[in-house]
Amino acid sequence: MAQPTDKRRTDRVDLTIPVEIIGSDSVGLQIFRTGTASVINQNGACIQLDCKLVPDQVMTIRNLANSKECEGRIVGLIGEEGNKFSYGVALLDPSVNLWDFEFPDLPVDQNPLVRIVLHCKGCNTREIAYLDEIEIRVLETTKTLQRQCNVCRTTTVRSQGSEDGLETPLREAAAPVTTTAPNAKTPFESRRKHKRLHTTFSACVRQCGPPGEIVACDDISRGGLSFRSHNRYQKGTHIEVAVPYSSKGSGNIFVAARIVHVEPLGKLFRHGAAYL
Repeated sequence: MAQPTDKRRTDRVDLTIPVEIIGSDSVGLQIFRTGTASVINQNGACIQLDCKLVPDQVMTIRNLANSKECEGRIVGLIGEEGNKFSYGVALLDPSVNLWDFEFPDLPVDQNPLVRIVLHCKGCNTREIAYLDEIEIRVLETTKTLQRQCNVCRTTTVRSQGSEDGLETPLREAAAPVTTTAPNAKTPFESRRKHKRLHTTFSACVRQCGPPGEIVACDDISRGGLSFRSHNRYQKGTHIEVAVPYSSKGSGNIFVAARIVHVEPLGKLFRHGAAYL
């Protein structure tokens, strides 16, 4: 049996994929169960089922969206709600691209400005992409990027959603609001260590899992972001944030962050968040 490699971690993608689990349950009975995989990465996923399993069980996992299958080991129970059980699963054969995703290694030297899932319009495969300032500006303007596709073996058009466009930002916060003098800096801005890039992207902020809240992102940097929200998050609050965010089922990458600055803006609040 193939064993998982020691390959460095990859980012996790929030995405729901229908799967079928084939194997034995906790009392040794053969099972064929359908469920869903979410929070996928190159070497595993979180899988939700309506039956109990035990750690170290080896099951066959079939992706019902592409009919690929791979053996996986049940790492353990993550949570349960009613008759639904969530398990962490480690894939045992790294040569099988079960999710049809390209997972690059996590950057070693510094945080990327943006983590995003892009669709190839030629072959419809998906990749995690780490974008620099120029690519972010192009994506904001045209909603697409030209990138080399390993499947098409040529440069193809990539977009965030399977259709087009990015999530619509918070409309009430569409226009920037300034409460300080034009050349003044808030204490939070003065403490920044990373160059900021102003953006019109939307983001999704959540504290304890889905669904989260769609917010307007004012700027991003390699160290964090600034966003506006109808809700006030207390300083020190730990959150997860995906920016840019898409609700079109293309997948989003959530990153842990902490609120370090809060500023009232009329009916809204501007927050500064530092990545963890």
